[in-house]
Amino acid sequence: MRLDGKKLLIGTVLFGSLWGVFECTVGDYLHFSGLPAGIIMSGFFAFTLLIISRLLYKQPGMQVGMGLVAGVMRYFNPFGGCILCASIAIIAEGLIFEIIWYLGKLDVEDFSTMRMKMSSGVVVAYLCYVGGHMVTQIVTPLITTGMFYLPSFLAFIPNILGKGLWAALIGGFILPMVTSIRLPNISKIKEKMYYRVAIPSVLVCWFLLILDSLLFA
Repeated sequence: MRLDGKKLLIGTVLFGSLWGVFECTVGDYLHFSGLPAGIIMSGFFAFTLLIISRLLYKQPGMQVGMGLVAGVMRYFNPFGGCILCASIAIIAEGLIFEIIWYLGKLDVEDFSTMRMKMSSGVVVAYLCYVGGHMVTQIVTPLITTGMFYLPSFLAFIPNILGKGLWAALIGGFILPMVTSIRLPNISKIKEKMYYRVAIPSVLVCWFLLILDSLLFA
């Protein structure tokens, strides 16, 4: 499916902004409540948006762009845990999802059975969560100190692998749920209607981000 470049760009910014604003609002609430924010945000919110956007637009590279937008939003919202860590993990998750989907040549037609849907959801969600958190354990110290501490990295691996199982279980539920929904054909939506919905939605996301920053500054 060929899609107008401007429509794809707006879609990328829209879904990336939704991802980012969820990370900065719901994610912070979960973090301060002592709940497993990383698992819930990666396994539920991020994975849902990544799957929906891929099935809607069917365009390679979109999820990388979404991760960049969401990562930037997370970085400039100064609350929660390690902001740089979270931003890097978000960007890495978008990239890993893109690589898996591209190399696997996955499409909605590939999810013909419930077993295929659940197993694919488990594998993709697990790899996104584990890969994203491993990348941030490597890249964050390189950016902040210019050094990589292998013993510290190895110490984190069992924890990351263990938590990834929860993200995998959520992914095994999310993919069948999303693929059961009848999604619209983006290419058939009139441009005026598309932009009238998409652009204000992007602005609302960024307004909420700014408002959240001001209220909790």
